[in-house]
Amino acid sequence: MFHSKATVMNILSVISHYAFYCLMRAGGALLLSGVLAPAQAQLPTQIGPGQLLSQGAVHYSWGDYDKAARYLYQYVDAAPNHTAARKLLAAGILRTGEGLAQAVDVLTALPEDVWRTDGQYRALLATALLAVGDDIAGLDQLRRLGAEFETPIDTWLTLQRPDKTSTETSTETLAQDRTSADESVTVVDLGPELIKNRIIGVFRLLSQQRYAAAVVAVDELLDDDRRSPLYNHLAGIVHAENNYPELAQGFWQDALRLGKPPLLSTMLGLARLATYYGEQKRAGELLARALLQAPQQIEIILAQAQYWIETGATERAETLLANTWRTAGQRESIVKLIELEIQQGKYTSALTHAEELKAGYPDWSESWLNLGLALLLNGQLGSAWQQFQELTQRQPESAQPWYLMATVSMRAQDYVTALQELEQAISIESDYLPARLVRAEIFLLGQAYERALAEAHAVQNIAGNLGTGFKMEGDIHVAQGNFPAAVDAYAQAYSRSPSMQTALLLNHAQLLAGNHEDAISTLRNWLSIASDASSVRLQLAIQLEQSGQLDDAIQEYKRTLQLEPDNMIVLNNLAWLLRDSAPQQALELAEHALALGTERPEVLDTMGWLLVNSGQQERGLRLLQQAAMLAPHLPLIRYHQALAYEYSQRYAEALEVLAEVQVDELDAELRKQFNQLYERLTARSEG
Repeated sequence: MFHSKATVMNILSVISHYAFYCLMRAGGALLLSGVLAPAQAQLPTQIGPGQLLSQGAVHYSWGDYDKAARYLYQYVDAAPNHTAARKLLAAGILRTGEGLAQAVDVLTALPEDVWRTDGQYRALLATALLAVGDDIAGLDQLRRLGAEFETPIDTWLTLQRPDKTSTETSTETLAQDRTSADESVTVVDLGPELIKNRIIGVFRLLSQQRYAAAVVAVDELLDDDRRSPLYNHLAGIVHAENNYPELAQGFWQDALRLGKPPLLSTMLGLARLATYYGEQKRAGELLARALLQAPQQIEIILAQAQYWIETGATERAETLLANTWRTAGQRESIVKLIELEIQQGKYTSALTHAEELKAGYPDWSESWLNLGLALLLNGQLGSAWQQFQELTQRQPESAQPWYLMATVSMRAQDYVTALQELEQAISIESDYLPARLVRAEIFLLGQAYERALAEAHAVQNIAGNLGTGFKMEGDIHVAQGNFPAAVDAYAQAYSRSPSMQTALLLNHAQLLAGNHEDAISTLRNWLSIASDASSVRLQLAIQLEQSGQLDDAIQEYKRTLQLEPDNMIVLNNLAWLLRDSAPQQALELAEHALALGTERPEVLDTMGWLLVNSGQQERGLRLLQQAAMLAPHLPLIRYHQALAYEYSQRYAEALEVLAEVQVDELDAELRKQFNQLYERLTARSEG
């Protein structure tokens, strides 16, 4: 049978494709110096670089991605700096669905400075990172593209072929006419699925704070594929940034269920939400699962370390971070270690590690930053200031170095210079919030309340959707003693950025303003969102007790005890409230509290008084005496001590205890009890 030349070429192409597929399956796809060595023999031998590039583009357009990749590997080996060829090669690898890590390698082989402004290059890199399971880095790249590029990224790749005899890198053109008659130019459609403009568009809307439009955009993605873990995770991001954590949690739980394996970003997001809600156990489970899935992923390592820090396991966090730095050289890990050491007051160790970081990464701005902070905390103000001044030269368009110089000046109590440096920071970036916050702090220290309020209002104008400026305003009103205004400001902060911190600030201001029921309602509201927030539940129990709602207080103490069975304050307070209704249970709780806090006067007082009332006067009196020695200024302990002496018929000693108390300084109810006891003891001692 006669075959046309085209037909024969097609048959050969299929045979060649199948042979290459077999080589790939047999492990013959190993790269040698960036080239697919086994595939080289299957390509025409007398072929110049320009033909390699054009053949790669043609085969990509035909959908023969394996063969396109083979041509392009050889071309990139000859012209390694040709960014357009690298993009097409990475796209070809991604299209094959095999050897996906090679797509990442192809794109990251060039320094970032070469492709930082190339949106198409970065979009392909993001897609490659997502394909190999590094969704944290992939989504971060897409987010930054959305913030930096105002229009969609072109899916068409324009290639300018080099001279046939040249092996030098050609210049990529940005041709406007994709039907150019110039035969030296090839235009290839990479495809929307590799550029991911729709996801980038969602991040663009988020960067512009157009949350309603972002919700619509992500809903359209979900309409296309409701079972996509990536789209569900993206929906969670949108709702989280729009301050709807419950909706975010729902989408992230769907993403977690659909992902096989789950997206690391999803587990991180859910862990952060669990922490936000005060559900530390759930956060720990999610982070442990993520770390098991990706033990070398630095973002997971940092999140796990932060979790251990927040739950008091700081030694485990230090060990994890130090090992990561020593074994993997992950610079982010030593930065976190320095931060932890600073939090713990280990300033000498922080300085040692900061010096290590700068020695290892002398050109990294974070190295200068951390060394400057460590020097500052070690009291070496001049050296710290010099580090930050050097940063102003390295980062002339950044406000941060000037802000850091101002923190040094503040430490030296040179507020005039600090204000000048903050002014310089704000002149560079007028919306740089840290500088405005510190400037407000200086005004607050100087009791320049009007100027401090002006800064707070400026922050509100810059970031009105956040609670930061309103929290600052609340702090200023508290300092002024204007508690109703503080309540209003904190309420605004809470409505914009609901968190445990803002809930507690609002609650405190409401108490100062005398709005006790409102204060209790604020705590109940937060607990309806985060029922496992034990510290908030403890505050609720204490305030219920103080307001005389004892039955409700007992229930809240019991709920808190379920969350924190070794909380000394809860054990002690609950024991006190149960002293009459359940004396045996009260004694057991008090014994538990005493085992945890043998030097706490309030615990000794509770246990001592319960023992006295149960007939164990000798031990009870001994504990009350110990409590009185530790806290002689607390009249209630003295009152219990005097009563214990009375029960033991030691009236003279009881009167001596009462004589040491300044009765005029007591509130009316306690003064009445003291006077009654004094009269009773006087009568008995005389009788």
